[in-house]
Amino acid sequence: MKKVIAILFFLVSLTMAAKPTCARENVDYWYVKEFKTEILINKDSSIDVTENITADCGIAQKHGIYRTLPTFQQLTEKEKNQSPVTLISITDFSNSPLKYSTSKSVSDGTITWKIGDANKTVTGVNNYQIKYHVKNAVRHGNFDFDEFYWNLSGNFWDMEIDNFSATVVFPEEITRDNSTSNIYSGKFGDKNLLGVTYNWIDKNKLQVGYFGTMKTGEGITLSTTFPKNIIIPYVPTFWEKYGSYFFLLIPIFIILLMYLLWKKLGRDPKINPTIAPEFEIPEDLSPIDMGLALTDSILKNYFVSASIINLAVKERICIEKIGKKDFKITKKSEAAKISDSEEKLLVGLFASGSPVQISDLKMKFYTNLPIISEAGVRYLISKNWLIKNSRLWQYLILALGIILFVLSFGSFALNFIFGLSILLSSVIVVAFSVLMPRRSKEGAELLRRIKGFKLYMHTAERYRQKFNEKENIFEKFLPYAIMFGITKEWTNKMKVIYGEEYFNSYHPVWFIGPNFTSFNVDSLASEISSMSSNMSSTISSSPSSSGSGGGGW
Repeated sequence: MKKVIAILFFLVSLTMAAKPTCARENVDYWYVKEFKTEILINKDSSIDVTENITADCGIAQKHGIYRTLPTFQQLTEKEKNQSPVTLISITDFSNSPLKYSTSKSVSDGTITWKIGDANKTVTGVNNYQIKYHVKNAVRHGNFDFDEFYWNLSGNFWDMEIDNFSATVVFPEEITRDNSTSNIYSGKFGDKNLLGVTYNWIDKNKLQVGYFGTMKTGEGITLSTTFPKNIIIPYVPTFWEKYGSYFFLLIPIFIILLMYLLWKKLGRDPKINPTIAPEFEIPEDLSPIDMGLALTDSILKNYFVSASIINLAVKERICIEKIGKKDFKITKKSEAAKISDSEEKLLVGLFASGSPVQISDLKMKFYTNLPIISEAGVRYLISKNWLIKNSRLWQYLILALGIILFVLSFGSFALNFIFGLSILLSSVIVVAFSVLMPRRSKEGAELLRRIKGFKLYMHTAERYRQKFNEKENIFEKFLPYAIMFGITKEWTNKMKVIYGEEYFNSYHPVWFIGPNFTSFNVDSLASEISSMSSNMSSTISSSPSSSGSGGGGW
């Protein structure tokens, strides 16, 4: 009778320890039905792991599962043990290969295998066998013993695990007699909340089992300590220690490559670099065309407003101030010759008739800007002052720089230094793209003359005699002061050259406005600056447009 009672007590104990999980019914989600893992500990501090995972998604249509592993062990708050992981294979239980992709996270130091086919769904029970090799998996930091400390299941599964078992095979020198084992289970930091059991099934083979359900975020970790000098401490290879630094050669190579490309495709021809004052408008270019030559075909809004003032100075239009901020433009005679780009500008201004208010051009005139720019560029190309498609290489190299910049974020996931190298390379490529537009010899010479013209306008008072020899030079050059962005400076120099008496009777015939009835230089500079700024903003306005673990997927 006592024998029967003992047997019954033993069976009840087994039942309580096992915590069997009832079969799940009407499943429409992923869960791990069974998780079996075998870990072989090698004498070089590495381990070989084989995981057999049986996952069930029931009637749901899923693609596969994730398996996430750390690539380091956290020894202290600041100290880490790098444990490189190498995947051997991912198959089903029949050794048939399964489709997967690999990703690495720099932020948490994990590697993830996404197993399954995005174009294919699965249902019911699916089997996954994952084999991988981990270096530096044994800890040697204690003076009295070495330790195998390993998360057997992973704490960060987003699926529940119903049945877990692990077999850990130690070298023959490590046995139950000279080692001490402890289990940590449950949430991260718990001692053994789940009550996981373990036992030695051979002298060097330890088995861990839990037959209840591990909730998401729960896991099982084994700690086994044993005598020192049985397992050899891991020694990183030269490449593992320093190999990633070779990635820093990539930016150096990119600099050399970009320099050679610039030298062949982007460097301007050599000309006399001396900038001498230019006393006349170079090649009698309009402000639009001169601006396009200066920027190598990039149209700025203030080039257009400068040419509007130029049209007024040439008496092709008259400008009248209305209220505080608006202006009315009236078309006048067509006697003065103007450039093709300014002809297109006139067409755009008076598309709805004459006169027109600047405020009425808002949300309308911007469609004319490409036409005006094209006319100016076409003229400059015809004179060989610009090279056709001179910015093609700039745009191609800029696009390459942007692509490298985007790729650098993914590169950080593979290796921090590699990602940093790609990021630096993208900055180098973008910087060189700015230098790629190439000028012809004639264009480079014209650019030198334009800079000389600007130099003269900056230092006009030094050349008072040259200034006085020409009629109406102030108004003639005023649009170019706007184009260069030196309006106030130019008008102040006029005061120095002409003197106060001249301005007591001065009034621009092309401008009708209250501020000029009693003229002074400061009011002119302020009025012109305000007008050009207002025009620039109006004519360019356009409508706005609206740790380890895993899971299923």
